[in-house]
Amino acid sequence: PAAAFLWHSLHVVCIDWFSLVAVEAHAVAKTAKMSVADRMNINQQMEHLQSKYVGTGHPDISKYEWASNMHRDSLAAYIAQQDIMTMNAVADNESVARVRARFLDKMIQPCGPPPEKKDDD
Repeated sequence: PAAAFLWHSLHVVCIDWFSLVAVEAHAVAKTAKMSVADRMNINQQMEHLQSKYVGTGHPDISKYEWASNMHRDSLAAYIAQQDIMTMNAVADNESVARVRARFLDKMIQPCGPPPEKKDDD
């Protein structure tokens, strides 16, 4: 199955992409029926997550910040998985510790230096 996931509020298991489209269409229709209180609750939950976790983003995030967060998340996932670290070490013909140190160094500025900010004068 290309898309298999559980939509907890609808209790539907999607088996293929056609079912996924049907579930998404139903979810959009269900969202249109939400009350104002429900929408405010969802917005408050999103704001809480965005303040708690740096990588969740916000409407004003720049392309550079978004890409940096994605690269940092990927590097953190690589460091956490010993098998992936071993694979990278063998591919680069280096020790696992050197690869881990290189990934940690790369997490400081994963996309290079930040772009110049434009002054609004």
